[in-house]
Amino acid sequence: MFDLTADLPTTGLGGLDLEDLQIREITEDVVIVSGKETMRSNDNGKTNVSRLRFTDVFKKIGGQWRAVSTHSSPRE
Repeated sequence: MFDLTADLPTTGLGGLDLEDLQIREITEDVVIVSGKETMRSNDNGKTNVSRLRFTDVFKKIGGQWRAVSTHSSPRE
């Protein structure tokens, strides 16, 4: 089963919030995930906040889920 949060990278992130997640299983080894994300990062002591809508395609390769396509757009 696909678990979006299992292998999320955390390097450089001050926080990541996900909202309105939709996970659509296309085949047993391909899923499309869409939703809203709010990311906080630190740059030389300054916190930056990005609010985005995203769509990601994941494929199970060698037993692990890998992002094969990603897209994000700013949101208000």
